[in-house]
Amino acid sequence: MSAGTNIEKLKDLLDGRAKRQIPNQVSWGTVSAIDWDKKQCTVVGLVDELEYYGVSLGVGNRLIKPVIGTRCLIGSILNQEADTYLIDVEEYEEKIYTSGKNELHITKDGFVIKNDKADIKSILKEAFEQLMVAKILTPSGPGNFSPDDVTKFGELKTDVLNLFK
Repeated sequence: MSAGTNIEKLKDLLDGRAKRQIPNQVSWGTVSAIDWDKKQCTVVGLVDELEYYGVSLGVGNRLIKPVIGTRCLIGSILNQEADTYLIDVEEYEEKIYTSGKNELHITKDGFVIKNDKADIKSILKEAFEQLMVAKILTPSGPGNFSPDDVTKFGELKTDVLNLFK
């Protein structure tokens, strides 16, 4: 064997030992418990079966409420197992995105889009209700939408409102 080959083997061996000394920054696990009030969960690692307590359900502008028993990916801040956060999950009950006072909630029951002044479901509901009773001004006097139009507005209102929680 050449000297270069032995040196390369030694380097590879030392690199492998050094890498084993660095804790994982990202781990796969299964959500075993959720405390929605505290915005935390408990995760059991898939590889090591260790329990990670107090895993934050969000960082910054996004919160995830996972389904218990779902697989998830968690990260650790500065490689500290005690300071972990949820990166993503395979299945969730709700995700909340915020930007200032604006919020978007995604749930199995529908969407919530709102800010401190209004929410889109209420706005659309009111708009369809107003449209169905609106008076049309014509040269010969006020009129109403046809019964077929009112029926269609009602169907559209139902379809739109079913998108929202």
